[in-house]
This record gives sequence, structure tokens and C-alpha cells, in this order.
Amino acid sequence: MQSNFLSTNAVKNILKTLQIVLFVLMQISCTSTATQSLGRQATQPLDKSQVWQLVQVQGRDIKSSPTPVTLIFNPETSTLHGQAQCNTYTADYSLHDSRLIISNLQPSNTQCPEADMNAENRYLATLRKCTNITVTATTLSLGNKNKSLLEFELQ
Repeated sequence: MQSNFLSTNAVKNILKTLQIVLFVLMQISCTSTATQSLGRQATQPLDKSQVWQLVQVQGRDIKSSPTPVTLIFNPETSTLHGQAQCNTYTADYSLHDSRLIISNLQPSNTQCPEADMNAENRYLATLRKCTNITVTATTLSLGNKNKSLLEFELQ
């Protein structure tokens, strides 16, 4: 007489397979959530004609100023430059997926009121801390680990 039921070994093998599938699905789900919270890869290419204007620093909107703070990447030379509160600045950068390394950040030497110099120094110090980048068609976000530090909008 044949049984319509699976053998004990067959059931054990099916359960093991289901456990593996569930484990893999959980890993994919956790990785996807972590990627969303850490920022995705630069999905839009950087272009040297794009001028990015600073709109937020560490989640706080910035007030408009007579001199907007800007950032421009030049992928051809792996350099960036822009206008801070008082001075222009330049730096080298490298980009690997969403990982950003900024080096040799140098502002020009224009003097301006103390409050503006303090704001500029804070901006440049924050820019130096940025280690990842997220780019969309109209926004650029620089941060480190899972924290956004600087938010820019395309001008």
C-alpha cells in the first residue's frame, strides 16, 4: 500500500530549503532598508555645468544670503569648487558608487565680517566630513554614515 504522505526525510529537506529561502529574503530586506537609510548610489551623473546651491545644513534650512553657497563638481578633473559665504573654494574628490572622498580643500583668502567667516568655517568643516553622496535630478545630498549633513538643490 502506497502512502500519499511524504517521508520524514523529504519533509525535513523541504523545511530546510524553506528556512534558507526565508533567511535569504530577510537578508535582502534588511540590506534594502539599510541602503535606503544610508543613501543610495549617485543615480544621476555629476556634470561640470551643474551648479548646486546649499539649502540645508544638518537638517536645518539655511536663510538666504547675499552670496549663495554653491558647489560644482568637475568629473573630468576630479575636482570640485564653489562659493562659500565669503570665499571661493576648491578641492579634489574621488567617487566610488556613493562613497565620496574630499581632499585638499582650500578656500581663497578674502576677509569678511566675523559672522560670515564663522558660517563659512562651519560649512567647510562640514564639507570635509562628508563621505557619501546621493544625487537625483534636482537634489544633491552629502553626508556620512546614515546622516545627511549638507543638502543642495540644482540651480
